[in-house]
Amino acid sequence: RSRKSSMTIKTAIYYARLSTSNRQVYGLGAQKSEIEQFCSINGLQILEGYEERESGGKMEREQLKAAMDEAKRTNSYLVVSKVCRLTRSLKDFQTILSSGVELLVVQYGFNCPRFILNTMVNFMELERKMASERTVAGLKELKRRNPDLKLGNPKLEEARIKASEALVNKAN
Repeated sequence: RSRKSSMTIKTAIYYARLSTSNRQVYGLGAQKSEIEQFCSINGLQILEGYEERESGGKMEREQLKAAMDEAKRTNSYLVVSKVCRLTRSLKDFQTILSSGVELLVVQYGFNCPRFILNTMVNFMELERKMASERTVAGLKELKRRNPDLKLGNPKLEEARIKASEALVNKAN
């Protein structure tokens, strides 16, 4: 006589994010493919995927919130390819972990201790801070060498003036 397997298929909700400033280095397609392959190998059924082009520097992201809510609602893993696709902020990472969502990071696999994830986010946060400091220092040096150099979008002030004039004309 045959017995049915009592094994339950675990489900997954994936989240992929593309930084607004870095569009091609690690694209949404690459993240999705990596996640799909990992889920297939590990017997996870993907129920839904959420993708967005947003800065990871802010926690308020529509698709991240939707993915977290769906993962909790369906008792699924929230799967990301790499921790940095969620955040590079330890505070924000702790918010995600404490939300009740079961996080699975493809880069580190199943059963990765939170200690390891926290440590990696600490390093990411430090690297983000150091990169910012290097950028500021580089811009200061550039400005020191070229005092007449105007940084930023040269057409921005022109656009502001035109917008102001349009508002004044519309009011008249």
